[in-house]
Amino acid sequence: MNILVTRPNPAATELVVLLRKYGIKAWSFPLIYFVPGRELNLLPNKILSIKPRDMIFVLSKRAIIYADHYLKKTKTTWPSNVEYYSIGRASAQILQQITGKCVKYPRNQETSDALINIPSLQEIKNKRTLILSGNGGRQLLANTLRDRGSNVSFCECYQRYNNVYSSIIECNRWKNYGINTIVVTSCEMLKQLFSLFYIVDVNKWLLQCRILVVSNRLANLAYQLGWENIEICDNATNQALLNKLIHLYNK
Repeated sequence: MNILVTRPNPAATELVVLLRKYGIKAWSFPLIYFVPGRELNLLPNKILSIKPRDMIFVLSKRAIIYADHYLKKTKTTWPSNVEYYSIGRASAQILQQITGKCVKYPRNQETSDALINIPSLQEIKNKRTLILSGNGGRQLLANTLRDRGSNVSFCECYQRYNNVYSSIIECNRWKNYGINTIVVTSCEMLKQLFSLFYIVDVNKWLLQCRILVVSNRLANLAYQLGWENIEICDNATNQALLNKLIHLYNK
């Protein structure tokens, strides 16, 4: 089993190092990279305007890292009297360490679909919500919270951009390395991966690889694009992906 990890760095390289320690051949191929968001300068005022029992959502570890760095730079503290929510366990743990407050997150699956089903989010009329996120992404969370009566605002804490690769060079490289398993952790990256290569290489090589994804929604997209050998990991942490890949390697 030869694995290609497409998640952003440093997580991609870290997972590759872990896999190689177990004797599993793996390479990193980060499809996106990050820069600070265009609205970080607005974050301190947004934080200071938060009232007791309002809600703050963080949709990725990356949002926390950029937000916390800017708040420290401007000597602004995270509010202590609000409700914190996160998309998953790893980001919740980081936010809890930073704020010292309890952070709620979905326990069954780390998706927006699971997050909006948390019991405390069912009755939120007249509460204000601040969502810390990157550019783009789904609007399911914001739309659902608005439908339930919350006043929702965003702060773009980071921007994601696609890395530029040569289709021919990269396709030849990964075929020569015998890549037959690919790790993808978002729908945007899956679409980017699919569109990167010429259709003949997509059909003859890419779609023949096993693909490991991190949600049912992502698995459904992979199936729609033409993959048949699809595996699902229960969350997107490197430890969970490592455990799943070791299990597949030993099958």
